[in-house]
Amino acid sequence: MIYLALIILTSACLILSILLFLERTQKSDTESSRYNEAIFFAATAIAASIATFFIINGLEIKLSSDAGVIGDFFGGVLNPTLSLIAITLLIKISKTQTIEFRKSIDTLTAQNNIYKIEKFENTLTIIINKLEKQSDRFLTKTITTPNGKKTQSRAKLLRDRLEKLQSSIAQQGNVSELTICKRAISEIKKERSSHPDQTTAFLSTVKLALELIEKQDIPNKEKKFYYRLFNSSLESRAKYLVCMLALASKRPELRRLLKISATGKGIKEDLYISKVIREHYK
Repeated sequence: MIYLALIILTSACLILSILLFLERTQKSDTESSRYNEAIFFAATAIAASIATFFIINGLEIKLSSDAGVIGDFFGGVLNPTLSLIAITLLIKISKTQTIEFRKSIDTLTAQNNIYKIEKFENTLTIIINKLEKQSDRFLTKTITTPNGKKTQSRAKLLRDRLEKLQSSIAQQGNVSELTICKRAISEIKKERSSHPDQTTAFLSTVKLALELIEKQDIPNKEKKFYYRLFNSSLESRAKYLVCMLALASKRPELRRLLKISATGKGIKEDLYISKVIREHYK
């Protein structure tokens, strides 16, 4: 003789324990655990109540005559119930996996963005270090005097050229801004031609750094930060010389980048000589 109560209690507890264990492996949050425990205790209470009913009334089943009927009954009741529980659990697991998958994508995206920023900053640092190595040859020039060779600042030599031009223009009276600009660029070209290799190399490196910053897919506020970082790495005389020599360059892209980066904003206005040049960089 087998007590039906023991079958119901044992089966219900075993099935729910397996289902809840599987679901807990998918979710570990406190709220989900409390919800699962509530279901478990409720199901156990129902099973215990049914078992108590059969025990009190002393109901027994005979395997020889009633087993088939009872098996059909429980098969018809439990199969849809278990199927519903399995489908519900599958949906919950699928939602959990989808959430975790999205979190993984967000994490990978964030890590990729960090990697890109680190790569960009390392590249920018390398370019700035290259500029520092080139700056000595770019900023100075050796001239021969009666007393021997002498090293002078190219920025100072260019300022002297433009100041002489300014004095000459002042003596001529009323001269248009366009004429002043053209004559200033003519003097700048003379200075550029005195050291063409050093000038081309330095300006190319400057252009490379500014293009690198501009092409980054980052907010404009962050771009401005990197532009300021780049400008702070240049000496004042280097910024002046770069801005002025870029006017005599055949690269309009460099002049545009210098304007965007505000490289010329730290230069005294009177050093530009021409109002047209000053307004371009301001």
